[in-house]
Amino acid sequence: LAVGPPPSAFAWPRARAPPCDDPLVCAFQDAMRSVEGWQAQVRRGRLVRKFGSKAQQLKDQALSAVGDDMAPDLEPMLDSVLRSLFEQQVSLLRHQVFDRFRHPDGRSIAAALARADSDFAARAAELVRPGSGWSFLDEQRELHSSLEPELRRAASILKERERTRLAQRATRDVVGALKHQVEELREHFQDVGGPPVFWTSYQLP
Repeated sequence: LAVGPPPSAFAWPRARAPPCDDPLVCAFQDAMRSVEGWQAQVRRGRLVRKFGSKAQQLKDQALSAVGDDMAPDLEPMLDSVLRSLFEQQVSLLRHQVFDRFRHPDGRSIAAALARADSDFAARAAELVRPGSGWSFLDEQRELHSSLEPELRRAASILKERERTRLAQRATRDVVGALKHQVEELREHFQDVGGPPVFWTSYQLP
């Protein structure tokens, strides 16, 4: 009796996705394919370059595909998904800028905060979809409020390290000077003969 291979060995054909008959659903699914790729990129800790303009282009294409009758139904769905991805990226950007500027690197705290604000605003502006009303001001304020105390703490640590370094240097200088004086005394007493004798005096009451 011939025994065939186990059922798992057969290559069963994959079920095909049902055809999309609803233009609204089709347009949303097509848009989500791009959005899912962007979401994967953000999960890896990377911003979508010029996300604002890309989001606008995606929205325009989707709305054009469904026509004027269905556009009012599709638009809020797309806006919700795209805005959520925008907010994720602004939060990611805030953490990136914080990590970049958390160390003073010789700059004043005010200068470091100004550069961080400027860098954040420039990069966040590219994430905003034109005409959307999306805002990154809350995240920018959060960046400022968290970065300022961190910079002050780091500056305090650097200042204390510098103070310790100077104190150690001063101690080495004093020890070196004392060694030099002792060496001079030793050479002096060698010249006059006899071992060096040190004395002190006290005034009794």
